[in-house]
Amino acid sequence: MDSIAESWHRIDIWLQTFAPTHATSLFPGVTEETLEEAEEKLGLTLPEDFKASYRIHNGAQGSSSLLMGEPDFYPLNGAIAQWEMKQKLLQDSTWAAKKPSWVNGEKHLPVQPVWWHPAWLDFTGNGAGDGWCLDLAPGSSGRHCFPPMLFSWKRAFTWAVAQSFP
Repeated sequence: MDSIAESWHRIDIWLQTFAPTHATSLFPGVTEETLEEAEEKLGLTLPEDFKASYRIHNGAQGSSSLLMGEPDFYPLNGAIAQWEMKQKLLQDSTWAAKKPSWVNGEKHLPVQPVWWHPAWLDFTGNGAGDGWCLDLAPGSSGRHCFPPMLFSWKRAFTWAVAQSFP
């Protein structure tokens, strides 16, 4: 399997060749200090592959659909802003108590059976509440697996896509 740096190198070359406008929309990476500040603010330890990716590219400008089919690939401060907004929503006990439809269907999935968890972090989105997020909360087995997962405001957790960040 390619390293994060090798994967981004291949993506960057492809974009420069076939989609130069999109190539220029990617922001330069963040510093180690910025990543440490983010972890402190979130109260979470970010997975190494996620940090490696953000050291290379800190999201993208505008709606580009560059990453996993979602219009926005959030810069780290945008991911934190999304997280903060959802933390505020969790203060509403009615909203926070909602159970996603898959819980009612008695599916046993490797994520917490909640609509939103404080240890989930969006890194892409469509502006309507759907997007890809990291699951940094232990699942029902009690272990962390950090898969990027698709989240939909209509259905909550939809599915996990991979064992690590792109």
